[in-house]
Formats: sequence, structure tokens, C-alpha cells
Amino acid sequence: MSEGSETELLQNFLHGRSHPCPVCGYDLRDLTSDRCPECGRVLRLTVTEARSVHAPFIAGVIALAAPLGASATGVVAVGYSRIIAASGWDVLLRPLVVNALVLALAGPALALWLRYARVLKRQPLARQWAWAAGAWAATAIGLGICLVVG
Repeated sequence: MSEGSETELLQNFLHGRSHPCPVCGYDLRDLTSDRCPECGRVLRLTVTEARSVHAPFIAGVIALAAPLGASATGVVAVGYSRIIAASGWDVLLRPLVVNALVLALAGPALALWLRYARVLKRQPLARQWAWAAGAWAATAIGLGICLVVG
């Protein structure tokens, strides 16, 4: 099947029919090309995005969720050690503060990542990967700080 005929079949399928773009959710009713007019993604005849845009988003979620779990574990462990071992507070204060700070930063960062998922998915794939790399860099920097300070 030629490229032109695939575009025509896609246009015929969407003529008079509402269907959301699989990437940005834009209504593709009466589409006049093989691209979403909102996000510019090339669409297949099956009305799916031509390549996966979920990998950068998921990579960012993992990068931002990892410090949440680690810091929550650290806060619980320090609190448990304080109560059970009754060791001096000064020994445990620094790791408790560091882990609490990571929680305070990582929680909102993950919430923002999830809140703006649709905006992120509308960006060019290279920019999506840049944001995911930034999330991983922030996580690595946070881990380094925790190891040095904590």
C-alpha cells in the first residue's frame, strides 16, 4: 500500500468521526493529513503514534520516584533507630534532615512530572529525553549529596 493511500484511508476513517490523538488527546475529527494538528505527531492508519513516546515519560517517573522511596525508607529507619536504640539525637539528626529534605523536593518534582505529562508528551522526542535525563541528573545529584552529607 502506498504512503498516499494510507493517509487517504486515515482521513476517510476520521471523516465525521471524533477520535483523540493517542499522544496529546486532540480531537482528530476530519483530519486533513497524517499529522495531528496539535502536537504534530505522525499518525498510523491504526490511529496510534508512529513511535513510542512513553519511554521518556516512564524514565522520568522512575528517576523522580526512586528518591521518594529511598528517602522515606531513610526517614523511617532513622526514626526507628532513634526510638529503639535511644542513641544520641545528634548522630541521627543529619541523616534525618537530609532524607526529609529529599522527600520535600522529590515529592513535588514527581507530582509536577505527572501533572504535566500531556505537555511533556507534546514535546519533540529529543526534548522529552532531555527532560528525562534532567530528572535522572537531579536524582544522581541528590544521591551524591545524601552520601556525602548523610
